[in-house]
Amino acid sequence: MRKIYLALAIAGVLAGCSSNSDKAPVNTTPVPAMGKVADGAFTRFALNGNSSGAWLVHAKPDLGLGAVEATNITASGDPGSLRLFYPSINETSTLQAGPGVSQIIPNIEPDTEYLLTVYYRDEKGDESPNVLELGVKDMGVGSLAGNIVRTKTFTNDDIDSDGDDTNDFRKVELAFNSGSNTTLEVYALTHLSSTENIDMNGDVALQTEVFIDDVVLKADD
Repeated sequence: MRKIYLALAIAGVLAGCSSNSDKAPVNTTPVPAMGKVADGAFTRFALNGNSSGAWLVHAKPDLGLGAVEATNITASGDPGSLRLFYPSINETSTLQAGPGVSQIIPNIEPDTEYLLTVYYRDEKGDESPNVLELGVKDMGVGSLAGNIVRTKTFTNDDIDSDGDDTNDFRKVELAFNSGSNTTLEVYALTHLSSTENIDMNGDVALQTEVFIDDVVLKADD
């Protein structure tokens, strides 16, 4: 009889353990997507009033290094894009230092071919003073302080006007290999090739503005 009671007691304990296990909380934390750009359409950036936890802003208008602001102009229909411009200019405005944005991308696949795509709008024609710089860096001590993985500059004349054109935005691409990196920083900046043809008595911001939207990073299969 005692053996029967003991067996029943053990069975009850095991049943209780099984029941508690069934009720254990499930971890629903989403796993970050592999090497994806967050808020690539700048929707949150626009809705949050010129701020986004995903993007790092590089702009120093007081030093002649331009400004960044969200706009309602869009390349894809999703609200938001970024306007990069110079409220005022000086000799530092031709430095490759901004304005623009960057984002740190984790979960990069090592030794993989990637394609960084940005939609770019510059309505000033072939004589535009703006130069677009797309780039990728490895992780340094601070933002944009890492080693260059790949970078390329584009004048307005360099960008194919016959290519993918959406709402006056044109697609610009940068291909690169991730090497041994598992985290990278991608960026899009603009600077001025020259300030000679800018009317200092006119609207400098209008004469130096460009727009970026729909930033995408994907493995290039």
